Amino acid sequence: MHHSAADMAKAVKRCDYDGWASSKQNYDMYMKTYKLGPTPPAPPYPIPCYPQTANAGQPPVASAPSVMPYVSILGGYAWSQSEFNVMPRFDVDANGAFVELDAGVRFPATTVGPGFWGARAGVIVGSRSGRTFFAPVGADHTVWQNLTAFVEVEAGVYFSMGAQSPPEMVKMGVQSPPMVNNLASFSASAGLAYGEREVTSSPLSGLAVTDTSNSIGFTGTLRLEVPVSPSMKLTGQYRYTLFSDRVDIPGSVKLDTDTHYLGVGITVQFNQPVM
Repeated sequence: MHHSAADMAKAVKRCDYDGWASSKQNYDMYMKTYKLGPTPPAPPYPIPCYPQTANAGQPPVASAPSVMPYVSILGGYAWSQSEFNVMPRFDVDANGAFVELDAGVRFPATTVGPGFWGARAGVIVGSRSGRTFFAPVGADHTVWQNLTAFVEVEAGVYFSMGAQSPPEMVKMGVQSPPMVNNLASFSASAGLAYGEREVTSSPLSGLAVTDTSNSIGFTGTLRLEVPVSPSMKLTGQYRYTLFSDRVDIPGSVKLDTDTHYLGVGITVQFNQPVM
């Protein structure tokens, strides 16, 4: 094993190593991957170089392990619009905070490459309400949107945030490979959502009428995960849901509700992408 910068320079010329692991944890990952000896050297930690092939000197393409489970928690702001399909039509707008809890699993799209696919399920909690006065019937109409649950399929790609090489290696034109904790991901998903809404019609005179709507609708997301540690990712997500059903307030009224969720949070992975 080569410990000093001088020995490292010699090792690079012989293609013994082409980078330094940035931590003991990263070295252990490379030790396991490349079946190195069980006793690590003193810091800094050397890692093996890539074989001399047509792509020599290029970092490998990141790919996912066979199975990568994860959990996420996100919070943020949501806004929705409920359209009452009567004559004339009118809308009720609602907004408020939300929290999303989800769990999923990812699989590599191919044996080698940055693509992946998977499935995710979760719930969204938070109360959003809005009110609109509908003049033709002389009543206030209020919509509360409470619980939403979903299941969806996901497809995405890993990409490297880059890795920093030691100055002496940069001078030799050798760049470090992307480290495990530098792998970000971007994904899109689509699936089914179950939504719970409560609609109240409050006339100027008389009793208010409330009906609860539980329906199956559509959901889709765009999601970006940026590493903050090998197992934890800072997550940003946009989600859209659409529900369409009928409520009795009184009389059957078709109600279409679309909701937008913009949130940030943390994703914890229970396995790691490998090079």
